[in-house]
Amino acid sequence: MRSPRPVATRGSSAPTKPAARTGNRAAAPQAAVSDRVRALATKVDSLDRKITTLDDRAERAHLLSTRPDFSPEVLATLQKAPIASVRDAVKTWPKGPAKNDVRASLLPPEEKRAMDERMGLAKPTQAIRREGNKVVFGVLTAEDARKALAAQGRRGRTV
Repeated sequence: MRSPRPVATRGSSAPTKPAARTGNRAAAPQAAVSDRVRALATKVDSLDRKITTLDDRAERAHLLSTRPDFSPEVLATLQKAPIASVRDAVKTWPKGPAKNDVRASLLPPEEKRAMDERMGLAKPTQAIRREGNKVVFGVLTAEDARKALAAQGRRGRTV
């Protein structure tokens, strides 16, 4: 077998390498491999983005759970903010009293309720109530008396 003759290009007097085969046999495997590589690279990129998103969501949830003093409006805003802003807010914003958090009170729940009633923060739940071994007789209003009688199925005097 003879080797192919060198091909000279225009403007050049020196012979160059033999021309490459342009048949379907040589080009098809390379194109298929490059298409597969591109498809895999795209898939890896999308999976990487998904993992980053899941990590950010988990970190955001953890960071926001450490600050029960944030109001619902602040939490809604921080849910939309970039994760770097959430980290900064949790770390640097001043801490305030916790909103509707039972853990924030150092008193047991019954004592906290009694303290809130005495300070006018909560409406008394019952005029007569039991606290441990004691029966506490609070102020009974006419409305409370009507409710108690209605609960018993009796009718009281109407004024």
